[in-house]
Amino acid sequence: RSIKIVFTFPLKKAKDEPVCCPDDKWAEPVRICGMLAEHPAISYSPFVAKLIVYCRMTGIPHTVEEGDFGKNPKRQMPYIIHGGQTIADSQLIIRYLENTFDIPAMASQIAEQLSTKPFQSFEQLNESQQGLCEAVRHLCEGPLYWSVRSCRWNGEAGLCETEAAWATTVRVYFGGIPALLRGPVTAMIRARVAQSTFEQGMGRHSPADQ
Repeated sequence: RSIKIVFTFPLKKAKDEPVCCPDDKWAEPVRICGMLAEHPAISYSPFVAKLIVYCRMTGIPHTVEEGDFGKNPKRQMPYIIHGGQTIADSQLIIRYLENTFDIPAMASQIAEQLSTKPFQSFEQLNESQQGLCEAVRHLCEGPLYWSVRSCRWNGEAGLCETEAAWATTVRVYFGGIPALLRGPVTAMIRARVAQSTFEQGMGRHSPADQ
């Protein structure tokens, strides 16, 4: 996942040709698979939430369901199932959707229904706006994401002064695990997450470094 954060995806170019799904299945709803959360939250994963909000704003027909890490090619959330394909990684999914659907037309229809301004796709922005868009995305998916991850999972060993955030993580993520097993299981998962955060760099900091 750390590789995913720092990797720069190629931007959508004008020469990109629209991708037609097999058997004209462009009207088929996109099945979004990810970690879901209780209302009013959308998802426990910011990347899943990002994709769901994108589909809502653009008017892309979609359904949302609980994902399975073992059923997607990159073993990460979110992933979509559409036109007989399984595609993972939120940004690559959005590029696929931009190449598959007529985003400007669909967004205009939704905006008209909701009496709001239509969503503008990346290709509708000028170069300055595209640059700002990419800068904000990398900020959110880079330093901000890893800061939240450090607080949520590392607790006092990360950027938090207390273990309150970790206690919430255990309750929300792992509340369904029997109490007898919850301690050992969450400790093992926490150690793996803490190691990845340390390797990325954010896990090396403490509240004193702010």
